[in-house]
Amino acid sequence: MVKFWRSSTARFILLVFGIELILAGGMTLTLRSLTRVALEQDAQSFASSLTRDVRTAYAEQGRIGARNFSALRLLFS
Repeated sequence: MVKFWRSSTARFILLVFGIELILAGGMTLTLRSLTRVALEQDAQSFASSLTRDVRTAYAEQGRIGARNFSALRLLFS
């Protein structure tokens, strides 16, 4: 058993495993970052759209209309 760990085959296996582990970690961090950015952009877009529509509803129907519109929009979005 001790001879196996001293062999070049075992060292090569450990080297390949280490490289794969590093690459998997890098991919995980990249995907996490891309997902976070996409979610933040989607939330910002939804918030600005909701704000614009509520302002329009307020201008047309007043406070009650804006409240009803925002409740319905959040319920069905």
